[in-house]
Amino acid sequence: MKRLGAALIALALTWNGGAAGQGVQVASDPIPLYPTRPDDRIAGRLLYRGGLVLSSRAGAFGGWSGLTVSADGLRILAISDEAHWLTGRLVYDIRGDLDGLTDAEIFPMLGIDGQPMEGKDGDAEGLAAITPNWLDGPVLVSFEREHRIWRYDLSSGVSKARPALVPIGSWTQILGENEGMEGIVLLEPGAFLVISENGLDANGDLRAAIESYSRGGMTQLLGLARHPPYMVTDAALTHDGSLLILERRFTIAGGIGMELRKLDARLIREGARLTGEIVAELAAHDANIDNMEGLAVRRGADGETLVYVMSDNNYQPLLQRTLLLMFQLERE
Repeated sequence: MKRLGAALIALALTWNGGAAGQGVQVASDPIPLYPTRPDDRIAGRLLYRGGLVLSSRAGAFGGWSGLTVSADGLRILAISDEAHWLTGRLVYDIRGDLDGLTDAEIFPMLGIDGQPMEGKDGDAEGLAAITPNWLDGPVLVSFEREHRIWRYDLSSGVSKARPALVPIGSWTQILGENEGMEGIVLLEPGAFLVISENGLDANGDLRAAIESYSRGGMTQLLGLARHPPYMVTDAALTHDGSLLILERRFTIAGGIGMELRKLDARLIREGARLTGEIVAELAAHDANIDNMEGLAVRRGADGETLVYVMSDNNYQPLLQRTLLLMFQLERE
């Protein structure tokens, strides 16, 4: 049964924050992890805790590439690679498994000038709340093509939030147009980790850096070992000190796939070569996945690690789907 949530699309925002909008509907349809094995909920060290196909006729819906979820799991915030915010409320069934999305709203992201960004000028890729799992305060957003990180204060709502530039190292200037900062993770107050999608260093590893903007913009470089044909699309820190890295493959030969890597966050330091272990790997020919780009983590009521992943449909609703899946990471 389809679950419908009213979604307000803010089509124009003026300098003083006024908005013109249009109501739309977002459908959320529960799906099993494996279409041919609906009772199978295991993927490596992940336990499937419910998933949704999200759809809407709104032109601004889709392209979701960065994700975060509130501490109680009831609210979602996502960004698109055409500069839109998505907010909404998550619904769970009696077991606590993900079961629906309601009250969705979409607003354009504002640029430095206070005006909505257009097209790939606002290719937003990574999203991190400065206070973990807190959606009503400052967040960091990484952009590619024009590589930069902006800080948005959402305390007055996403529709009025204007960005401030966060200083980062010059290493991003050598990244290709589509090789930018896909994963952004807050390590401690004033310092965050960023990982490039496909920018390689002299060792053939993915370029990454610890950016300490509270210390005047100090940059510490490190690398992440590649796992071809996968490319990094997002990253998140767990409450027990692990770094999760979401990667996807999107090739003609291998089709669509996703994997989740896990490593000890204590290894993140200048000059390090991060590797990690594969927690789970899924392929679209077997599982309900797509171009998975957004990753969020929160702590459950019983201390469990809950993992959310979201797909970017590349604005091709007839060919690709917008999926939101929830998993539980099994303890070691």
